[in-house]
Amino acid sequence: VLALAREFFTQCSREEKLQIRRRDPAEAWGDGARGYQVVGDNVTQGRRDWHEAVDWYRPIVDGEGIVGGNERAEAVNGKGSLVNGNGNGNGNGNGNGKPGDENTTTTTTTTRHPPFALLRGINFWPARPAGFRAVYEIYIARMLELGTAVVRAMGEALGLEGSERDVFVRSTRESFWVLRAIGYPPLPARSRPSASASEGGKGKTKQRGEEEEEELEDGAISCGAHTDYGCLTLLLADETKGALQVLSRSSPSSPSSPTADNEPQERWIPADPLPGALVVNIGDMMERWTGGRWKSTRHRVVHRGQGYRVSVPFFFEPDFGARVGALTGLKGKGKG
Repeated sequence: VLALAREFFTQCSREEKLQIRRRDPAEAWGDGARGYQVVGDNVTQGRRDWHEAVDWYRPIVDGEGIVGGNERAEAVNGKGSLVNGNGNGNGNGNGNGKPGDENTTTTTTTTRHPPFALLRGINFWPARPAGFRAVYEIYIARMLELGTAVVRAMGEALGLEGSERDVFVRSTRESFWVLRAIGYPPLPARSRPSASASEGGKGKTKQRGEEEEEELEDGAISCGAHTDYGCLTLLLADETKGALQVLSRSSPSSPSSPTADNEPQERWIPADPLPGALVVNIGDMMERWTGGRWKSTRHRVVHRGQGYRVSVPFFFEPDFGARVGALTGLKGKGKG
């Protein structure tokens, strides 16, 4: 998975990448969410991030109540990545199609046509590297299985009972997942954050860290500080160390050595990859779901190394129409 993403980002030309670029809903085949973003296109906290990426979302199935806007929903192939046979398609069953390619064909005979409402479009798959789509669809299936196992365990940890016992699993059976492949070129030397701004130090508060980041110019950070908005993130990352950073919160200083405001201390710490392991982030939705029992993870990426960093986060989300409200029967001791 990582090797294919790296090959796409580093070996494909700009023109090849732009063939699957993200399009606005007003553009042909666009839904404002799916597709490729060039370096600097993604914005966090008002600053342009120094990375490129491709986003795929759960395919839309006609008749399930998700289709919206003015779309002509004639039919669906269940894959959500289609061509219409007249040169306006975006991909075929072998992952070799691209927008505007009159020679692309599809392994199915059913199509959906734009305009699409926000989030309700079709996925764009790159023509190269070979086998990209097949591998990623297998990976998606495995991540859905893993996501279900993790949220089931989370429900057990919270001691949920009665109608809430399997609420996480019940609400994610048709997860409106998001998969994102991200490529991080090294930050330009002229705009790299200083070590103090990137790493933080003992006694550095979150407020100070935010002030430092707000002073950065566009392209001075790989991905700005944020929490994931959804339920659960399963992050696959390459071996690059020191790039992914998590905001760690410690208890207030002891009475013998208080800080000026005696507030909890927060500092950036590295979340380096472990062989054979994924990073699991709790998102804002899960924080609200648990009534604040479990907090969403604030994190950022500052890639100052010389290599090209690649990561592939899978966002395991509830069903599109799931109703999420604070749980009432929290009995577990899990504090996350």
